[in-house]
Amino acid sequence: EVANMFETSEASVCLLIKDKFGPTKPNRQTDSISRFLDLTEETGWVIGLYEAEGCTDQDAGKVNWSCDIGAIERVATWINKTFGREPSICDGGGCHRVTLCSVLATPIFREFGYLAENKIVPAWVIAAPLEFIKGFVDGYSYGDGHQIGNHFSLTSTSKSLLWGIRLMLARLGYPAWNGTTKAAGLRYVFGKMSSCLDAYRLEYSISPSGHAVVDDSYIGTHIEVLDRVDEQTTVYNISVAEDESYLTVGGIVH
Repeated sequence: EVANMFETSEASVCLLIKDKFGPTKPNRQTDSISRFLDLTEETGWVIGLYEAEGCTDQDAGKVNWSCDIGAIERVATWINKTFGREPSICDGGGCHRVTLCSVLATPIFREFGYLAENKIVPAWVIAAPLEFIKGFVDGYSYGDGHQIGNHFSLTSTSKSLLWGIRLMLARLGYPAWNGTTKAAGLRYVFGKMSSCLDAYRLEYSISPSGHAVVDDSYIGTHIEVLDRVDEQTTVYNISVAEDESYLTVGGIVH
């Protein structure tokens, strides 16, 4: 029943049902959720913020968001309206946290990943309603992004997550490009030496300037320079990060 809320794949249905009767068995009288969940813009925003600032505790049946008080209150309102329960809110010294306690609801968010480095965009999300996708992108941008005019920059330690968001942006008509911000290693963070993961960046503009072409099926980036070389030389294949797809004479190569 939980899986039907998001119409997940058969494999995900099996996993969700298994987890439902896992280490922490829900009390049917106290832990119940609706069979379906509308994929509205607000639902997308809350899940997008979870991708940026959330985590799950599968065994305890908890979903956590950590952010500023304005975002936390917005998530709390959504939880109350969607699941009919009051979430717990606490102040962690400048960073507020809201927690949804539900063994049945936790697998829904677990499907998006449970720690920053393994966050993903499930395949079904790419085909979700546009209002849900818009909310998702806005929610993620609120948590792990910044805006300068019409230009947005998103960051994550999960490359797969940013590639999924790039496909979502394509559905909204916004071409985007990926890059690396910082390589893994030891760095000072808030005065303490910490071991950091690779960090990645996704940038996009809501006012495209001809850098890419987006339609219902493809994202195309224009060639900047094309030169002919009339001599024997070494020829290299083109490598494209993540999806290894590019245009050539007469077709699209993958």
